[in-house]
Amino acid sequence: MASEKVETVVAGNYLEMEREEEGLVMTTYTAWYMTIASIAHGQAEDVKHSGPTKLVLYFTGATNILYTFGGHAVTVEIMHAMWKPQKFKMIYLIATLYVMTLTLPSAAAVYWAFGDNLLTHSNALSLLPRTGFRDTAVVLMLIHQVN
Repeated sequence: MASEKVETVVAGNYLEMEREEEGLVMTTYTAWYMTIASIAHGQAEDVKHSGPTKLVLYFTGATNILYTFGGHAVTVEIMHAMWKPQKFKMIYLIATLYVMTLTLPSAAAVYWAFGDNLLTHSNALSLLPRTGFRDTAVVLMLIHQVN
């Protein structure tokens, strides 16, 4: 009976790891697609890049920047999934660098290309030209959110 529980836990952890790996592939594809597509698209006509006009908007922007990197959630995920907790510091560093390689280039490229147009659209993918690559990114993000 105890060995069945262990097998179930190990199988459950394995399936969870597979889903996490799939999520890494999906988010990596989407982030790098957005980076490359935004640079290839170039700046939109009459693009404007303006700062916050009210104090509350400054704090909203600062909060968005703080939570962009997902550090609040990454720590718990890493600790939960670790088989060798003594390697936490190195894994946490690698995970943080990975997240930064996704968020910084895509955020900078999309903002450079579309600027304040992002304020009037529900998501940045809607500003990019509709192609098979863009549709793939949308579908991958939908699957990632459902899993």
